[in-house]
Amino acid sequence: MMFELYSVPGVTYAVDSLMSFAYNLAPVPADRRDGLVLSFNTASTSVVPVLGGVPIYSKSRRCVLRVTDISETILLPFGGLQASQYLVKLLQLKYPTFPAANLLALPQNGTAEKIKTEEELAALAERRKESGRRLQEEAARRRAEKLQQKERDLVEFLALRKSKDDEDEEAFAERLEEADIESEKALDDLIKKLEADLKRAKKKDAPEDELTEEPTFPLLEVPDEELDEEGLKEKRRQKLNKGLYEARIRMKEEKAKEKAAAEEQARLEEQERENDFEAWSGKLRSEHERLAVKMREREKRKTELSDRKSAANQARMRNIATLTTDQQPPRKRRKRGDDDDDFGMDDADFDIYREIGGGDGLSEEEDLNRLKSIENRLLAHDPNFSVSNTWASISTRKSALIRAFCPAYNAESMDDAKAPYQIALNVERWKVPEAWFTPSMAGVDCAGLGEIISNILGSFTVQDRVRLAKLLPPETEISVKLAQNPQLDAWYGMAAFARTPAFGTPGMGMISKADYEEHGADRIRTWWGGNPNYVI
Repeated sequence: MMFELYSVPGVTYAVDSLMSFAYNLAPVPADRRDGLVLSFNTASTSVVPVLGGVPIYSKSRRCVLRVTDISETILLPFGGLQASQYLVKLLQLKYPTFPAANLLALPQNGTAEKIKTEEELAALAERRKESGRRLQEEAARRRAEKLQQKERDLVEFLALRKSKDDEDEEAFAERLEEADIESEKALDDLIKKLEADLKRAKKKDAPEDELTEEPTFPLLEVPDEELDEEGLKEKRRQKLNKGLYEARIRMKEEKAKEKAAAEEQARLEEQERENDFEAWSGKLRSEHERLAVKMREREKRKTELSDRKSAANQARMRNIATLTTDQQPPRKRRKRGDDDDDFGMDDADFDIYREIGGGDGLSEEEDLNRLKSIENRLLAHDPNFSVSNTWASISTRKSALIRAFCPAYNAESMDDAKAPYQIALNVERWKVPEAWFTPSMAGVDCAGLGEIISNILGSFTVQDRVRLAKLLPPETEISVKLAQNPQLDAWYGMAAFARTPAFGTPGMGMISKADYEEHGADRIRTWWGGNPNYVI
């Protein structure tokens, strides 16, 4: 295509890793460029020794996926593609429900989310408020329509019940049947239900000052002798309603006192925080630490009690045995009813239950609520107190080694819709690169890079071997040079070579159109930077 379509005068083919090697060692004279060039490709990993700037292809090794024309090629089916597949297998073991297709998917450059201005956010909030207001109005309109319908039904049912006095029983029964009512008792039940619903709805919609009207209970002052059976029933009902009403009043007063006390405590705390923030924060942190230690000790005791051979569980069993045998009254005395068992008369008697249950007599829920209250205040006002310092984070925290490799999940990240589709890489970051040195980890039965490099060095003379890699004592730093730009250094190296006077000569790999017409496209010239697989 280069000759027939673009009519170029000549073409030079080069190995990308060698061009990158030459570019990164450009300041070094060519005759002193010694080293091992490692190229990690898609389906192969090649190791090429270079002495004096010239690659020794006869002693090179390639970790390839299939047998090639080089007789000394070592079969190591492990490259970049195989490393990706090995990573997928590791992640599938870690996330069994995660689809393998998503693990191999490359990140897509989606449309960037537009950042809204303050005016747009305000307009959006206003639209939401307007939408909510319309929904509230629609709900209120529907409630009003239902209330009006109930009022009309109540008027009709009251008129129907009143017509009983003016009509005979047969006509009244016919009217009940027309209204789809089974009996007179069913009519009374409907009227009572409608009256209760209307009263409840009006009470709900009434202003706060209209709800302060105190109900009356006139029959409570009337003696029972002056009342008939229905009056006595009504008096008992009024007495019960009065008790309920007084209980509600007491409950409201208690709630008002608790609210006032909470407001006063909040005011004093705010005043203390403004006057001396450090003392306020230190006091809350000390209380938080005390409660956290208490919760840890409670969890520790629960764990000990779950172990049958633990000291705490054995002490608990001894207490239970003591309860069953200590001061047990004789059977005859129990029959005569002459027991002297006064257990429970003293509050200290109940300490044994706390010892048996492993508790300290205080509610775990109360301690947890107190802990959450302290954390909310510290999170709101103390900038040095974060979510990681809360009890929820501390109680779920694992060892320092595990925390170093596990992602830090919090409430916000778990609520994010993206969280279930995220993966965490920890030991996989070391396992996959280690497979190049120990391919058996990935299920490949072949030599690793360490053994391949050792075989290459062993095939050289002692003098050349010293030039490539000196024998150094263990733990000595060695020079491992990474390409400055692995994606473009091969191009930069070839571009630099193209500016040299030697470029374009047959001795440096240039193939002319005449060579192409004679040998075809499957042959290239051999030179120090070319591929020895296909040569003229």
